[in-house]
Amino acid sequence: MPTPQSSSAEMNAQIVRTLYDSYNARDFERSASIVTDDYDGIVVPLATTFRGAEGVKEFQRGWATAFPDSRVEIRSVTANEERVIVEYIGRGTHTGPLATPGGTVPATGRRVDIPFCDVVELRHGKVASDRTYFDVATMMEQLGVAGAPTTAATSDSANVALARRWFDVMNSGELDQIRSIFASSYRLHSPDMDSGAGGPDAIRALIAAYRDAFPDLHFDVQDAFGSGDTVLVRWTASGTNRGALMGMPATGRFARWTGMSVYRMRDGRIVEDWVETDRLSMLQQLGLAPAPDAHATA
Repeated sequence: MPTPQSSSAEMNAQIVRTLYDSYNARDFERSASIVTDDYDGIVVPLATTFRGAEGVKEFQRGWATAFPDSRVEIRSVTANEERVIVEYIGRGTHTGPLATPGGTVPATGRRVDIPFCDVVELRHGKVASDRTYFDVATMMEQLGVAGAPTTAATSDSANVALARRWFDVMNSGELDQIRSIFASSYRLHSPDMDSGAGGPDAIRALIAAYRDAFPDLHFDVQDAFGSGDTVLVRWTASGTNRGALMGMPATGRFARWTGMSVYRMRDGRIVEDWVETDRLSMLQQLGLAPAPDAHATA
């Protein structure tokens, strides 16, 4: 027959499993119901602490926001009458902002597969503390962001990564990803749009119009620099004009033109964007504007 100690250990293991089941079900209230009022959840490699029922909900919501499709898969559970050790794998796609002590890591669109280990202590049938361990460097490497998320330099790198991701989206035409890149308060400043055009729909409309005009539209990023909340990107665009452009009929001609974009970031999203392009050169290559006279004199 099971001893009182083994029964207590089995009960503790069952209680702790509820935390992971609740996360997978996104039932954060259920997680909150099984922690003590003075619960401490410590993410050891990030040196962050979440306290009480609201803390455990904040912790779980943070991961679910950054990785909306994430799930945890328990590999092993070792329990006694006071403590439970859980080894598990966290998997998901980074399509939301990931908050860290060093700043927010914008969505990268990348999949992660990360081993975790939790050391959980219980008191009177509830979770009193939880220390979470994982390799931050492995996670950041899988996200394509160099360095640990505890420095300003990493925040700059993450903002540059977000800007580069936007160029990847423009090249792929997967414009449904726009709302994971641009804030709802986003403002666009471009010669092709009214000044300060608002919301993600504004940039979607602009890129959709260019992709209709140039079905093979492609952007090459020459340089990308980040500092604080600002990223500057120097780029070249090219494509064959097979659709109407700015009310002008398709010419069937190929064009290549240059441009620069300045992005302002906040909380892992692009909130403002200034675009300057060599539109005259593009129109000249398409035969829609007079070419410069090579023999003209000053």
